[in-house]
Amino acid sequence: MGDNEKIFEGNRIYNQEMKELVEEFFKNLGLNIDINLIKRVCDLLCFKKVLNDADINKWSAAIVQFVVDLYKLNIPQGAVSDYFVLTGRDVIEITMTLKNLIGSDFNDFKPDYNASNQEAMRIIPVASGKGGVGKSLVAASLAISLASKGFSTIAIDLDLGGSNMHNYLGIPNKNPGIGDYLKAGKSRFEDIIQKTRFKNLDFVAGDGKSPFMANIPFQQKNKLTKDIKKLDYNYIILDIGAGSSFNTLSYFNMSPKGVIVSGTESASIMNFLTFLKNLMFKVIASSAKNNLIITEMIKEAFRQPIERNAIYVSTLLNKIYTIDRNLHDKLINHLGKYRPRIIFNMIDSPEELRLLSELDMTLKKNLSLQCDFIGGIVFDNEVRRIVKSKNPVVMNNSHTKFYNCIDNISDRIIRVWDKPLKDSHKKLYDDVRKLF
Repeated sequence: MGDNEKIFEGNRIYNQEMKELVEEFFKNLGLNIDINLIKRVCDLLCFKKVLNDADINKWSAAIVQFVVDLYKLNIPQGAVSDYFVLTGRDVIEITMTLKNLIGSDFNDFKPDYNASNQEAMRIIPVASGKGGVGKSLVAASLAISLASKGFSTIAIDLDLGGSNMHNYLGIPNKNPGIGDYLKAGKSRFEDIIQKTRFKNLDFVAGDGKSPFMANIPFQQKNKLTKDIKKLDYNYIILDIGAGSSFNTLSYFNMSPKGVIVSGTESASIMNFLTFLKNLMFKVIASSAKNNLIITEMIKEAFRQPIERNAIYVSTLLNKIYTIDRNLHDKLINHLGKYRPRIIFNMIDSPEELRLLSELDMTLKKNLSLQCDFIGGIVFDNEVRRIVKSKNPVVMNNSHTKFYNCIDNISDRIIRVWDKPLKDSHKKLYDDVRKLF
């Protein structure tokens, strides 16, 4: 084997080792980084520089830091130097060397701002079919948990008319909120963002000092949703109102993967099924607004409860097929992008979740929806005591069952939010059984 062949073979081996080290680093942080991006950086480095065994660790650190800088990722301070056992100065210097090597090829890696912002940012609306299931507590606790793991997070109280998220974050209700912002008209959304006691976590209050904001006009709702989508955070947690009002459905529709919090009793489950049915009808109505026949069918469907003779989403889609096949096909494609995530709260016994298999079938058959059961929270007597003390439940309460359940759910959000959860109803039942 000639010298050039040896160099090529050596670099090929080092290339693979670096990719594995870099992927492992991001995997340990629960970050889903484009594997093709990592491969391209490694390939370019190996093309431009001859490597040896001593280089692998430091160049791997440089690639990690390059990706972090490129996508403006919010990771714990010192994470790169600690992981690769280097000094902070070493990491800075080797990363600068890598950037110089990449040189004019940098633009090939630089992401489009809007595209990267949408990829890095996850909007997670948290809803419930009825009140009293712990929706706001779960939303606030997830925000705290995600922020504690190094992700820039903002919690926004969109439960206008019933805002109470501040209570679960330990924040007094004395600062301007969304109500004040909408009434002021010319103020900036950034002006109502508050810092919290938690690192990486900001907060926007709901009504603040402006009551009677539950049913804001269409123009204000649109302005609000546009402002939220412009924010630059890893996670945006929206605590939206209970029930199925049009504004609530619109807020939930800001993401195809919103979270629904439900109890395990039949009334709570029926309410969240109604919520999802109305969401699907609203999505279909928006797409079919120019067809008067279909629009009238949807209005009728909205008036029907979920019971034996109700009009289901699947039934409605079959009727649309006979009227406008092209619209039907577009709707099937569009609705297929929706994948709500279900969290069951205040579980007294794993036996309460034996209905999950049947529920999964109901969602698929009647609502034409694939849902993921992303977590269960067992009933914890400690929660009420802590809430009364006006302290956030997940703060310094790692001994509680509630804390551990929230921690598990936030881990799943970080690791698999963008992936379908196969057989999630079976896995959730098995996971909850282990907690009893």
